[in-house]
Amino acid sequence: MEVVRIPCGPIMTNSYLISSDPNTCFVLDPADGSTILQRLQTLNRKPIAILLTHGHWDHITGINLILEQFPALSVFIHQEDQPFLFDSTLNGSVNFYAPYQLDHSVVVKPWDELSSYADESWRVIETPGHTNGSITIRVQNHLFTGDFLFQETIGRTDFQFGSAKTMHSTLKKFITSYKDSNENYIIHPGHGEETDLFHELQFNPFLVRMTKQMGQ
Repeated sequence: MEVVRIPCGPIMTNSYLISSDPNTCFVLDPADGSTILQRLQTLNRKPIAILLTHGHWDHITGINLILEQFPALSVFIHQEDQPFLFDSTLNGSVNFYAPYQLDHSVVVKPWDELSSYADESWRVIETPGHTNGSITIRVQNHLFTGDFLFQETIGRTDFQFGSAKTMHSTLKKFITSYKDSNENYIIHPGHGEETDLFHELQFNPFLVRMTKQMGQ
């Protein structure tokens, strides 16, 4: 599998092209349509679908332009964040950028239908806290964490629909699931540099503190 990270958009959100073959790819969190379309052309790859880790404006502002060129693409997002796509107040663009939303004709599908597009190595993990519908995508030894987990920090919970209590619960579940992992996972966050599971378990202060609180 090949992962191409494309920092782009108004605040340099990490968008990704995820490929299991040399001809096609999934587009994850498209922050700038023109940049992503140019990279697709350079790589000579056709997008299969648009995947979203959550519904905030800086992760979705490239969708409309991509759909102009590839109108048959479906958009996958957790149902909790689906309303963000069609409301510039909910997705935050009206406050931080310029009002941005999708047309209601866009085909939006639930995550459980992703199995029709991806192979059995794909798993969608609910990781709420930054938003109610935030998800992490695990593909082979890769974790695409969106704004849940970054290099040595975690996502903010002070935006609308964020919850520190929910984030705490999500982090606890994450630690329980991965603290004894023999396999290191590459972590692809929504912002900043890529990192890996072993590094974060050892050096991310939020994970370290919570692990100690759990008595591990």
